[in-house]
Amino acid sequence: MSKTTITTARTGNDVNIDFATKKVTIPVANHDDTLSCQRAYPASKGHTDHEQWPQNGTHYITLKKTIIALTEDQANKFNDAISEYIKLKLISDQRALDAIIPGLSLLQKASNDLDNYHYKFNKATEDEHNDGVNMPAHPGNSLSELCKEYPTAALYLKAESYSFASHSSKASAGDKAKKLLASGGGITEAESILDNWLPESAIWN
Repeated sequence: MSKTTITTARTGNDVNIDFATKKVTIPVANHDDTLSCQRAYPASKGHTDHEQWPQNGTHYITLKKTIIALTEDQANKFNDAISEYIKLKLISDQRALDAIIPGLSLLQKASNDLDNYHYKFNKATEDEHNDGVNMPAHPGNSLSELCKEYPTAALYLKAESYSFASHSSKASAGDKAKKLLASGGGITEAESILDNWLPESAIWN
């Protein structure tokens, strides 16, 4: 899917969504907005009580601070199009990352499989009625061996974990290291960013 068009409930203007350029455009009204995580939302009573609100308008989107009325079917079509765009973009972004960082998808899957195994194992051991027979099977992968085989991917996952840290400096370091590795930067510089995330003020205190 590269483009989709929705006709608005109020004016009949077409809302053109171009996924290639990431633009949402209403040609007649000459509105233009960047496509991000825009969604169509149910209209509130404040919307529907407005004298210009169309009778068949049940949902809305906002472009350039302008409220665009949509029917329920139009809203569903719009949200489906946005969801499809996000899904395809995630796939595209992942493929681009895999090309720059070899083994990243493999390492991500291995890590997720292991986390899932540990979760199920812990749940099983907490169950007093479990007889120890129906235990989850170990995924069989050796995460440590994969990390040795794909050091850049391993460091990227470490940077990703930093980016979720509650400490803003640590999270910032994680984001910076991720961006560096995703652009083809070297491991040494990325490691330095992660190892030196603590602010100087914290070190001297």
